[in-house]
Amino acid sequence: ADVLIPSFLAAYTGRDAQKIGLTAFPDLLSLLPNWDISYNVLQMLPVLRANFKSLLLTHKYVSQYRVGAFSSFLSWVPLDETSDLGYVRDVLTGSPVPSSPYDISAVNLIETFSPLIEARGVLDNNMTFNFRINHTRSLNLNIASYQVVETNDNDLVFGLGYRLPDFNRIVGFGSNSVKAGRRQTRVNRAQATHTENADNLPEFNNDLNIRVDVSHKITQALIRKIENRFTQATSGLKTTAIRFSADYALSRSLTLRAFFDKTIHVPLVSSSAYPTANTSAGMSLRLNLNR
Repeated sequence: ADVLIPSFLAAYTGRDAQKIGLTAFPDLLSLLPNWDISYNVLQMLPVLRANFKSLLLTHKYVSQYRVGAFSSFLSWVPLDETSDLGYVRDVLTGSPVPSSPYDISAVNLIETFSPLIEARGVLDNNMTFNFRINHTRSLNLNIASYQVVETNDNDLVFGLGYRLPDFNRIVGFGSNSVKAGRRQTRVNRAQATHTENADNLPEFNNDLNIRVDVSHKITQALIRKIENRFTQATSGLKTTAIRFSADYALSRSLTLRAFFDKTIHVPLVSSSAYPTANTSAGMSLRLNLNR
């Protein structure tokens, strides 16, 4: 483990194997920084404000190195006072066996671009859109079996939305739409005579929000046997999802929602698996008591 783990980190982080420390617990200076970048396009390109209310670009990187459960060797003897290299005595023969100070079962390295690139915007006509690409790589080194399991996820998401304000006026539904023609008259009369109370007029807008999202995700898993120099694909899955929803605000506390979701799974490796598809649709009524 004292050589295998540093070799694993050097191979998958692109560092020089001659310069990496021979320890399973690298210091802070050897770790890559994480970052989260957001870019407001409208601030740099004011000419786009004629068509956009907002336009934001986002990029994020997160890297994690994890050491599984481990224990210390009580009989471990270092080569010198500052070295992480040493040995333990074999229980039966008493001969020295090269070893690290810790008994580590596995280490894990995770790199995530979530998102690799994302664009979110709102147009002046109340239409919203988003485009997102995610990429994740997970590497698990098993010390006992000398194997590396590598998993890659690539995700693409595209969404569109549209808000129809005062939808009840368009379809002529609800008390607000029936009294829409009288509302302005009552306001003018209240301002002129000061005998009407404007606070009694309904101010809630029955908006309709429509949303469509399409996502495509590919997951692949490989197992790499270090001693045999053998790589095998163990699993793979391609997932396509289509989601549609329409939310209509009946009142400040009551929302009617219609939805349609369809998910398609296509295996990439396993011969025993077969494509599947799940479809769900329906309507729901949500009551919010906090308003």
